[in-house]
Amino acid sequence: MELARALRAEAQRTNERRVLVLAGDPQLTRERAATALAGTDIPVEETTVLGPEPFVDCERHEQRRAAELLGRTQSAVVVDGHEACRPNALGTAVGAVDGGGLLLLLTPPLEDWPARRDAFDDSLAVPPFHRDQVTGHFRRRLVETIRAHRGIGVVAVDGDGDTVEQSGLTDPPPRRRQRAPDPPADHTFAGATYGACHSADQRDAVQALEALAEPGHAVVVEADRGRGKSSAAGLAAANLARDGLDVLVTAPQYRSAGELFARAEALLETLEVSVEGDQDAAPSD
Repeated sequence: MELARALRAEAQRTNERRVLVLAGDPQLTRERAATALAGTDIPVEETTVLGPEPFVDCERHEQRRAAELLGRTQSAVVVDGHEACRPNALGTAVGAVDGGGLLLLLTPPLEDWPARRDAFDDSLAVPPFHRDQVTGHFRRRLVETIRAHRGIGVVAVDGDGDTVEQSGLTDPPPRRRQRAPDPPADHTFAGATYGACHSADQRDAVQALEALAEPGHAVVVEADRGRGKSSAAGLAAANLARDGLDVLVTAPQYRSAGELFARAEALLETLEVSVEGDQDAAPSD
């Protein structure tokens, strides 16, 4: 699908994300999604489907298990909203798409979607109420946002021919190259740590984490998804481990901490510190 390639190219050029909505018959939209992904350069190992059917040969979870994506990023996430569209799953999917990536949303025809009832409505209907009494406010607001927001392409899928209702292409100006943040004036972590930071916010978070080297300190780092919290924690962990401290990492599942370990290992190699052990030997979820 040419539009998917164009959206992907624009997303990569600006390090932003783009959305492609495929609206229509469930089977047809799944086929179009598979075709669209095959036409991009996104590897299957960087793709996740949240939905009931494995129509792409990649990682797949039911929407209720969208938390499998927490702490990770993918180049493409497909949310199949035909049987259900869970707001939390959609929010998790958006946050899991890396800069330059695509979110694909599969839906019934947009003009009909708000009035439909699905499995998510069933979960909201507490007796003595039934699902017909659940409003479609979320889907109605979602459709309004899809129609109004820049960067969202919409294709009405039909067996007789697809219609591009909006391209989602924004034609943004060339992205200015970001200058690496200056290191803090006073720091106890190795200087190379701050050279590995991608933003001033990340630099500030790493410097705050220096306090963990002293007993009795705790640091809470808060930020939106994709702002580099795991990377900051990995850079701090590498310094603490280099100084001989034990570092305990907890996460909902092992791969949720993958970025943290990757950044820690890379920094330790830069600092010429030997890294031993096999991450693959850790218990799986």
